[in-house]
Amino acid sequence: MRSIICVVAGFVVMMAVVIAGTAAATELIVPGGLSAAAAGPPESTPLNYYAANLVVSAMAAMLGGWVTARMAPSAEMVHVGALALLMLLMSIPTILGYLPGSELQPVWYRYTLPVVGISAALLGGWLRSRVVVT
Repeated sequence: MRSIICVVAGFVVMMAVVIAGTAAATELIVPGGLSAAAAGPPESTPLNYYAANLVVSAMAAMLGGWVTARMAPSAEMVHVGALALLMLLMSIPTILGYLPGSELQPVWYRYTLPVVGISAALLGGWLRSRVVVT
């Protein structure tokens, strides 16, 4: 049970950081901020918004991987691998363009986001697994 909890906890931490970071990036970068985005997707999203979202997502995934490894009862990287698999499964609808609004995203972004996220989660977990506990 603890294995499931540590993977879910890493995913929840990651989601919370992505939501907060995306809101901040939207407010700062998208013309009109959150209120304009709530009214509907802008006709053209600035490239720097996608860049900021990739950075936020990478940081969030790294933290999620770290949390998963930290909470794992043993075999930290196996648990982080489970988190990475969960991230991959959750990104399939976006990659395939099935989610509302995904058709507005550039194709490169739909493929890049999961690669960056999964890589960052694995890196965060690996960094945590390198820590020597005394």
